[in-house]
Amino acid sequence: MLRRVSAAPRLYVDDALCDEAEAAALAQALADVALEPTDHGAWADLPPRPELAGVEARVLAALGAPAEALVVRRLRRYARGQGHPLHEDRYGLGGLTLYATAMLTLQAAEAGGETRFPDAEPQPVHVRSVVGRLTLWFGFTPEGQADPTSRHDAAPVEAGEKVTLTFFVYAPLHGAHMEGPAAIRRFAFVDDGVPEPTRRLLREAALDRGLDWRPIDAARYDLHPCRRLRPGDLLYRAAVSGRAGLLTQHLWTEGVRSFYAVSPYHLVLNPTWALERAGLPVPLTLPAISADRARLRGWVDRLGGLPLVVKFNGGEGGVGTLRVDSLAALFSLIDHARSQGLSPALIQYLPDTTHWRVIVVGDRAVASYPNPVPPDDFRSRAPQDPSAYHDPPPPSLAALAVAATHTLGARFGGVDLLHRASDDRAWILEVNTPCYFAHAQEEGGVDVAGAMLDALLAG
Repeated sequence: MLRRVSAAPRLYVDDALCDEAEAAALAQALADVALEPTDHGAWADLPPRPELAGVEARVLAALGAPAEALVVRRLRRYARGQGHPLHEDRYGLGGLTLYATAMLTLQAAEAGGETRFPDAEPQPVHVRSVVGRLTLWFGFTPEGQADPTSRHDAAPVEAGEKVTLTFFVYAPLHGAHMEGPAAIRRFAFVDDGVPEPTRRLLREAALDRGLDWRPIDAARYDLHPCRRLRPGDLLYRAAVSGRAGLLTQHLWTEGVRSFYAVSPYHLVLNPTWALERAGLPVPLTLPAISADRARLRGWVDRLGGLPLVVKFNGGEGGVGTLRVDSLAALFSLIDHARSQGLSPALIQYLPDTTHWRVIVVGDRAVASYPNPVPPDDFRSRAPQDPSAYHDPPPPSLAALAVAATHTLGARFGGVDLLHRASDDRAWILEVNTPCYFAHAQEEGGVDVAGAMLDALLAG
């Protein structure tokens, strides 16, 4: 079965498409082919042959090649000391472009002979010479742009001989076939300025599971229908921007596995009220839909008096969350907000509480940590002390976090809660989905990225 072995280029190996017996039979059937000797091995291009039809059909099916594709078949034998220089596959034929290369090893070198991709990301890749192994790569991105990371060479054979049968596949640089092998699940990672640790951790988890890592940049996405995912593919919107949300809706189709309980088209307009209506504890909250002084005074009284927390949507890391200690400050702030068409939330202030972040994946809380408040601030921050990430939350918080996430139609989220130890009461502040989970993984050692992908794979 195909598995992806690099983030870039789109490079795959399959050790099950052809077994050793079939590879040996193919090598025997092609033993009489006259090869042209060169410094880089002896080779010959082959016409269609009955004995190649079966394996060729499987290769093209695994690749997802279109009906109009042209295939060049090349047999190559490398003797000891022979390899192939570093190059990119940039060729055309009959108005079509060589977009993918599939190389089947019929005879493996005893030593050496690796196919090397020195510019692969996140690190160089050397694919060993193994009998029956199919090595498949694309020289272009799904959008039809040349991929410089596909540059490759063949290491010199150090012992024995290496024999390969390579299928060079030519097709137009547009269409569904550019999306990659149909037989491998894609993990679409919607990016729009996502922090590097998030991208790296999920990429590593995807490649560890043999998934087709597919980062999609919202700034360059072309909205082509062929980009839509297939049933069984995995989708995660890691970015919080509006265009990332639109892109996610475009990618999604029925049967795609995501952390949306229904679909990305079912969104909750007012999460706090949704949680409250579900009977879950939240701080008293009202939207500042008016700057009228009498109304504001009445809302302050209903929320328990000053101070209040005023929260604007869209911020991260506490940005847009303010503490207001006087009516004068509140009036001037809401005047400005309403002049900009904004209705920030007015939230009950709850002193003597600890802010917890609980990360929910599926039906369980996989990680949690308390967030300390720095001096001269009321907003908390992720802890710098690694030991803090091993503190278990109060038992009630895990169940509350899972319930909050599910209530908002999600199966993954970073749930912020306040906990008051004196009476063991808790309040849900918000459910962040997506959320930044790298603290828990890199500082606390909890494999959140792996848990996320395992949950998506499990359906």
